[in-house]
Amino acid sequence: MFFTFLLSVISVLSFVSVNNGQVPTSAQAQGNHTYAISFVPKEAKPHIVELKFNAENVPGSPLNASS
Repeated sequence: MFFTFLLSVISVLSFVSVNNGQVPTSAQAQGNHTYAISFVPKEAKPHIVELKFNAENVPGSPLNASS
């Protein structure tokens, strides 16, 4: 299972975490303040994805992803 989120934010992301940093993530700028956030879960369980800018959650964060 592989998850990819496309996210549009007004500012640049400064923090991406899945399950408090327990799952490696990848964040790639797609242009025009859009980012592709990807991760591969190691366990089939719900995952919490946190996206922050200046220590504040971006709108919609945290996100829930289920595998």
